[in-house]
Amino acid sequence: MYRKLQFKIVLILVSFIVCIMTVVGTILIGNIFSYYTDDFTRQQSEVFTEDFLHELEKSLTYENYPERIKNTLSAYSARLGIDENRNFFLLDANGNYLSGSVAKEDSNIKKTQNLVHAIAGNTSHVQKVGNSSMDWAEVVVSPKDPSFSVIVYITDNNAEMKEFSWMVFSIILQSLLIGLVVAVILSFFLSKAIVSPIQSITKKATKLSKGDFDESLTVYSDDEIGTLTHTFNKMADTLKNNLNEISNQREKLETIIHYLKDAVIAFDNEGMPMHINPEAKALFKDDVTGTLTLDKLIEILDLDCRTEDLTLGENDSVNLTNVIFENRVFDVSFGKFNFNLSEKTFGGYIAVLHDVTESFELDKSRREFIATVSHELGTPLTGIKGATETIVANPDMPNDVKNHFLDMVISESDRMTHIVHDLLVLSRLDNHRVNWNPSSFSIAELIEKCCLVLSAEAKNNSQELTYVKNDDSLPDVFADKEKIEQILINIVQNAMKYTQDGGKIFITLDLTNVQGKADLKDGKYFKISVADNGQGIPEEDLPHIFERFYRVEKARNSDKGGTGLGLAIARELAQAHGGNILITSKVKKGTLVDIYLPEQAKF
Repeated sequence: MYRKLQFKIVLILVSFIVCIMTVVGTILIGNIFSYYTDDFTRQQSEVFTEDFLHELEKSLTYENYPERIKNTLSAYSARLGIDENRNFFLLDANGNYLSGSVAKEDSNIKKTQNLVHAIAGNTSHVQKVGNSSMDWAEVVVSPKDPSFSVIVYITDNNAEMKEFSWMVFSIILQSLLIGLVVAVILSFFLSKAIVSPIQSITKKATKLSKGDFDESLTVYSDDEIGTLTHTFNKMADTLKNNLNEISNQREKLETIIHYLKDAVIAFDNEGMPMHINPEAKALFKDDVTGTLTLDKLIEILDLDCRTEDLTLGENDSVNLTNVIFENRVFDVSFGKFNFNLSEKTFGGYIAVLHDVTESFELDKSRREFIATVSHELGTPLTGIKGATETIVANPDMPNDVKNHFLDMVISESDRMTHIVHDLLVLSRLDNHRVNWNPSSFSIAELIEKCCLVLSAEAKNNSQELTYVKNDDSLPDVFADKEKIEQILINIVQNAMKYTQDGGKIFITLDLTNVQGKADLKDGKYFKISVADNGQGIPEEDLPHIFERFYRVEKARNSDKGGTGLGLAIARELAQAHGGNILITSKVKKGTLVDIYLPEQAKF
């Protein structure tokens, strides 16, 4: 840091010197240019007077006018400033060389703006001076023949001005280098005088950050640096006292929070945060950056109360239940507290958020489950009651009609029995009370058995049920054979149920190596694929297809029957073995169900 400060001081002084010398050099060189150009213009203006021009015009009446004009200009060469860098020329009206102070081959006459202006026959005295050279063009018209004219052209190559400018630039450059050396030396001593006290203050500040408040800085001067040192010492004493007070306050807050394991946030009377425990920080994330005021907390939680309401409850407390935040449910309690500090009494609020998501969801699931089961059981009971009442009310009804109603009673009773059985299976899975009977067996033979059992049903529906075994050397699987058979029966029956008559169901078996697939650990799995060309499942229903009692009413007819528990039971049985069931489907294209089972099930 100190080296950076020294460098800045040196850089400022060096920049100051460079700026000064640059401005001075620019002004000097600019004045040199102005001086030479103004002097050139002044010399030509003093010579080319009306009398001088009349004398030149008179020379045009003679046949040897080039020689006479040359002699006249030579006589005025001193006043015109003619030397090795400045020459005069006599040109015809088209700018061609007639005579001059140098021979034609050495003339090197360029068509400047002034010369072009003169060739155009303009007799005005508009003269322009360039950066690379200076020139003067004057049109001389014969008094006897106005159509006959010549051009007197004076040109200077600016060599003297350039040489003098370079000499001045060299002097400025030397002065700049000397000034830079002096600036660096002065800035070094200046920066040392400024940085040394700052170094002392920084060292003291480092000790303060480590809790050392005993050492004081020595004040060496009465200037601004001395005032800064004195103020820093005073600040250190004040900081020491404040930290002691804060330490006492922190101990009180930590004692309060020590007995609370939920998300806890303490606010002062103004609603500003005083303390936020780790649980609250994890809950609110970026919202606890010091800006989580009491009002903001109420707003975030969307509570039906105001800050003023927190003082109206019994014992200055407010309790709110079933507050939903971040897809979680909380019981929120607000309370007031008071503490003494430095003979003063301070107050504040404590917000405690108790996570009741698990119990809330459990209660919600229980209520939904009871409602769904009541509905599922109520439907067959209604059918049974209606059929029996009809039989009782009509004892003389024909036997075929009576048998129809009795068949209805038996069918609905079987449906109730199936629902109760499925519910018992799910209940055992939920409570981990399933009796597992694992053994080693050939999964290929089990699939063949299931296909044989279901072949009659497929034949009745004119459906083609095909099993393809890709590998005859597959090892045995270690699992519960009865539960795996239930999985296969549920999945294949579901495919047959929602595939039209004449449709096709294909079953394949492979041993595959799974890497990076969702909901499956990496390793080897038996993959049983059941594909059909049936109705398919809409994309919006796929995430819910394994939910209990869920049915895709939009795509499937209600007359298909079923409890809506088959897929849920199949998946939970597969997951209990350490596998999973994945479904992909397209409407009117068909459905593919992949059953993954590990070689060695772990219950």
